[in-house]
Amino acid sequence: MMRSMLLVLGLAVLLSAGLAGAIQAGEIELSSLYMSDAPGGSPRNDFPPGTQTVYAVFRYQDMRGNEPIVIRVLDKTGHEIFRGEFSLQGSGLHSVPVTRREQPFEIGLYNTTLYFLGEHETRTWTVGGVDAPEPTPLPPASLRVQPLAVELMALQGAPNPSPRGVFITNQGGGLLVWHAAADASWLRLIPASGGAPSVMRIAANTAGLPGARYPGAIYWSRIAIDAQPGTLNSPQIVDVALRMIAPD
Repeated sequence: MMRSMLLVLGLAVLLSAGLAGAIQAGEIELSSLYMSDAPGGSPRNDFPPGTQTVYAVFRYQDMRGNEPIVIRVLDKTGHEIFRGEFSLQGSGLHSVPVTRREQPFEIGLYNTTLYFLGEHETRTWTVGGVDAPEPTPLPPASLRVQPLAVELMALQGAPNPSPRGVFITNQGGGLLVWHAAADASWLRLIPASGGAPSVMRIAANTAGLPGARYPGAIYWSRIAIDAQPGTLNSPQIVDVALRMIAPD
């Protein structure tokens, strides 16, 4: 009886594994997409004037024949000049002939995009020796903090002083992410990190300060504000003064 139960369980496991393998979808190597002048030929980024057919080439494996694949080609104006929808079986290297309604491709820039299971990959290519435009590099991020000196006024015997704000901005290009740290435990930074532009509030907790009950007492601190590596004008230092004043 025990052997029979074990045999049934073993068969169930095998059937379950086989079913899982049967329903597993195949794969397309999106990163392998390239353009060529022949089926399965070498990659090319530029084609001579008068070209009528180019080939979008990519690899695939373990395809069942029911996973939809889409190839789209757009010209430099964003107009779709070719669209192909198909499926594949097995594994291999597949070439899709791309034509412009049996007319030569105009001189210019084109984009080919391969879509599969919600993912996509795009390749840019040209006809007639027109080079793809190089992206203009953004200037580096540049940290700016205003003001660089803050004074907090604490009334003797009263609650903590009202916070003061400093403005953190990016005077350069791209993104700027900053982080701040104070060298005194009585300071609170709200928030202590973020992205530019933003406002950081500087607050003070006078409880426990040894001279907080003496009018005229002054406490000093510095706040260092850093940005990511490569950022100009980083770090910036903010000087903070906490002044105790007597009630009138």
